[in-house]
Amino acid sequence: MKTFPASKLMQAWLLLVCTMTASGQSAPPAPNQATDALERGRAALRSGQLEQAFQVFQQSAAAGNPDAMSHVGYMYAEGRGVSQNYEKALEWLRRAAAAGNINSMTNLGILYSSGRGVIQDYQQAREWFAKGATGGEPTAMFSLGVLFEEGHGIAQDYQQARQWFEKAAVAGNGKAMNNLGYLYDRGFGVTQDYGQARQWYEKAAEAGYSDAMRNLGALYYNGRGVSRNYQQARQWFEKAAAAGNAQAMQNLGTLYDFGLGVEKDHEMARQWYKKAAAAAAANKDSRGNPTAQPK
Repeated sequence: MKTFPASKLMQAWLLLVCTMTASGQSAPPAPNQATDALERGRAALRSGQLEQAFQVFQQSAAAGNPDAMSHVGYMYAEGRGVSQNYEKALEWLRRAAAAGNINSMTNLGILYSSGRGVIQDYQQAREWFAKGATGGEPTAMFSLGVLFEEGHGIAQDYQQARQWFEKAAVAGNGKAMNNLGYLYDRGFGVTQDYGQARQWYEKAAEAGYSDAMRNLGALYYNGRGVSRNYQQARQWFEKAAAAGNAQAMQNLGTLYDFGLGVEKDHEMARQWYKKAAAAAAANKDSRGNPTAQPK
């Protein structure tokens, strides 16, 4: 019988911006004009007025506000409200990082990891992620875990990966929760434990990560750590598919193709396979320039 393997969440290279400094505390007060501009920029960003948001963030950044610098760097990198310009993105992110903004440190790691606007350099990425993680930034902790898990720019080390995923998970990072589940599922760096895998997948699923939903479905489909239950598998695959997960759509197609937990329905299977192919193509097309909504 066909089995469905678990999947881990790779660093998606989503840029993030918020208002934390290297100490993990809110940025020190800037002059009132800069602070006011920062708040106006956030309001414009929330309402979708990207060009206006960029202009006011520039005002605040020019007055020395590190969080505004971080926003400006993010918007240049993603081409939001301004033409994409990696040279300027790097300039502003470095200025923000020098002023203690941990999100900019993380974003610099993201750019070096993905080779966006720079030559891909995992050593530089690791250094920036380490700085962000030291400041308490969860995405930086998760990203360090990925580098250790994959052996990018450093010797592969599942124990180190687990430790960083645990730190990120404690800080609320759902991707790290999923990857901890994956390590326990596969027995990488830990004793294989399907019960632990299921618990971490459930936490990640509660946080909204579709790969974790799909992985829960795979546990029930394969009967790993739980009794095989195709209906439960289908329910988790449907939740993941509703969140856009292409592999879950593919798995639903398999269930209908072979009548596992559902009545055999080749037309329904065909529809799910078609949706899976379209979703996979869309994910591939968008992978080069993902975005994350700044706070």
